Amino acid sequence: MAASRNLATRIFIPALVVVLLAIFAGTPGRALATDGAADAQRYVAAAFQTTTQAAQTRTNASLVGLRYSAYVQGRGWQGYVRSGRVAGAAGQGFSVEGVRIQLTGMGTNVGQVKYKAYVQGLGWRKSASGGKVAGATASHQQVEGLKIWLTGDIAQHFDIIYRAYVEGAGWQKWTKNGAKSGTVGKGLRIEAIQVKLSPKTAEAAGKSANAKSVRYEAYVQKRGWQPWKGDGQTAGTVGKALRVEGLSMALSTGRSAGSIVYQTHVQDVGWQAKARNGAIAGMPGKAKRVEAVRIKLAGKISKRYDVYYRTHVANYGWLDWAKNGADAGSTGFALRVEALQVVLVKKGSAAPGATDCPTVNALRPTLDGIDISSWQSDINVGSVPADFVIVKATGGIGYTNPYFRSQADATLSSNKLLGLYHYARERGCSGSAVAEADYFCKAVAGYVGKAALVLDWEADALNLGPVWAKKFLDRVHERTGVRPLLYTSKSVTRYYDWTSVAANHKLWVAQYPNYDATGYQKEPWTDAYGYGAWSAPTIFQYTSSGRLPGYASNLDLNLFYGNRTDWRKLAQAS
Repeated sequence: MAASRNLATRIFIPALVVVLLAIFAGTPGRALATDGAADAQRYVAAAFQTTTQAAQTRTNASLVGLRYSAYVQGRGWQGYVRSGRVAGAAGQGFSVEGVRIQLTGMGTNVGQVKYKAYVQGLGWRKSASGGKVAGATASHQQVEGLKIWLTGDIAQHFDIIYRAYVEGAGWQKWTKNGAKSGTVGKGLRIEAIQVKLSPKTAEAAGKSANAKSVRYEAYVQKRGWQPWKGDGQTAGTVGKALRVEGLSMALSTGRSAGSIVYQTHVQDVGWQAKARNGAIAGMPGKAKRVEAVRIKLAGKISKRYDVYYRTHVANYGWLDWAKNGADAGSTGFALRVEALQVVLVKKGSAAPGATDCPTVNALRPTLDGIDISSWQSDINVGSVPADFVIVKATGGIGYTNPYFRSQADATLSSNKLLGLYHYARERGCSGSAVAEADYFCKAVAGYVGKAALVLDWEADALNLGPVWAKKFLDRVHERTGVRPLLYTSKSVTRYYDWTSVAANHKLWVAQYPNYDATGYQKEPWTDAYGYGAWSAPTIFQYTSSGRLPGYASNLDLNLFYGNRTDWRKLAQAS
């Protein structure tokens, strides 16, 4: 077996109160009580919460929004997209010929977004606002440059940040507040844009220059994007059994310039590319669960602050806090992240809570072990560190490992857990599934109830498909009462439909990242894909180049997901 959306200020502005009075007095179902001024003040106080921990005040994110659309060459107007999304056809060779941008929600009452386009052959055109067109859609001339800015009260509390995808150059760097994005006089078309609102830094909002805040939002199954949360608040849901499918994060950093960088481990995809500063991580709307996250700070802020984060995971609840790029959640167990909390902590300060088990992988008990055959006839299993030893007993209908009994007895006498395996279709002595099962059962009869039993299904057996394997497994169960595990490579779990086998038999899977020498690992590498009909393996073999004290040659190293009691259950009739 070798083989922006939140106002970063306190808005107790009489003019805004008057606006609110006017709006809600004329809105069905939102009529103010007789004491209109008092009610308006209460509304403002509720909507614009003060977060003392971050020394900032933020709005309910649902009150301020942004949307925009692009007129694409040969395609016309695309649908509106929300803050941070792509409008246009990046990399497809089609020019943007016009744009429309507008604030939504309360944003329409506290200012405007203005914008103007640099058009091929025409230069900078007149500025537009409120969703009107900037560009040259009638004459179908390409937009080559773009400027966007805010006016009114909202400009005191938000930056508007944007970038363009330029012909031959790709995505440009983000710019903001009226600066040019794109090119001028070079004849290069803009093919797509991204625009978003971002709260001013704490200093710009009139707060302490040392205030720090992290904001984050979650895309939740069936519910879509949820309101922004911050500084340890819960994004997502708890107790609803709903998966998080996407995340976005941003910082308000004062003078400590920097970025927040984050990464998601997604169902059937694995670790995605890193995102930062409001970009989307995950696959929102694609029915793919986020299973784990990594978050870290970059730039000057990372010298002064740590970022801590934790996840609420299906079947486990809140895990402990991870920090500065470590994994939080689970990988390899097909478990959804349901909620997330993130907080910044000054360097040298205490963590917000326990940090021992930020992943399911760390939380679940595990055992380390080896598997051996006649190739390791010289091994003294009592002197090698291992919680369990799996020994090759037989192969086909004619091969018995001449050392298996001595190896098995030495394993038991050294108080190690025992497994015994049969190599299917051993060359030169292969037989039918039932005949091989009978041969195996006869050889291991004295160890039934003491050892986990395994079918090693690889090499020549692969061409026979799961039907052969199931016949063998069923026959062993019929004769011993024990349900054997199936050993195979991870790629094979996805090549065939193993549903009928996975219903009653656990998986011992093999996958190696390389053949470098290694010791035991608690979180071995695995690829981004799943395990076919199994949600997760019971035993993971991660190398054939293991090196352990007490033995001079290579060994197969394995990780068992469970404790000694769990192992003994594998050996019992069921």
